[in-house]
Amino acid sequence: MVKNGRAKYFGTAKRIATLIMIAAYVTVAPPKLMAADVSAGIGAVEEGDDRGRGAFIINARFSNNWWTKTSVWGRSYGPVTETAGVLAFGKRFDLMGSKFLHSAVGVTSLAENTSIKFKDSPSDSSSYTSTNIGLMLGLSYELYQTKYATLAASWDSHLFVAGEAGLLLVTGRKQILGLTAGISL
Repeated sequence: MVKNGRAKYFGTAKRIATLIMIAAYVTVAPPKLMAADVSAGIGAVEEGDDRGRGAFIINARFSNNWWTKTSVWGRSYGPVTETAGVLAFGKRFDLMGSKFLHSAVGVTSLAENTSIKFKDSPSDSSSYTSTNIGLMLGLSYELYQTKYATLAASWDSHLFVAGEAGLLLVTGRKQILGLTAGISL
């Protein structure tokens, strides 16, 4: 039963990530600003509890080093299903004149959904979605690059104001270590 739930979740997560990526590309990229490369891959998300969760990543970088990246993850345990995703947009910079080592800075948005579904008592089931916007900082290294393909490792840190605690300069964070493979257009 857990396998079916996970398969259903990852199928839904891939569809959501694809739709978000298409929407971001259509919204952000005018016709003269075509993608330089598009990549997809896997990652591990750390949400402040020192436990990694698997993630699906889609990334598009445009010819002027602007980029957009979507990461989606979640888990199910018992009647609880957690689904989360970030959509980031920003600028990439070469570090120390390197063609392989890059830093990134941008704006990120977060959506987290928690659903509790009881089979015995459907009226007690509930769902809650929270959203936030914040700052994204990242590092990436191109492990392998040809004229048509890239393989890159990345470390992205998404920082969010933690509600009312933001008055005390408290932040929430999501760190994503990723490995993506892509094609150059």
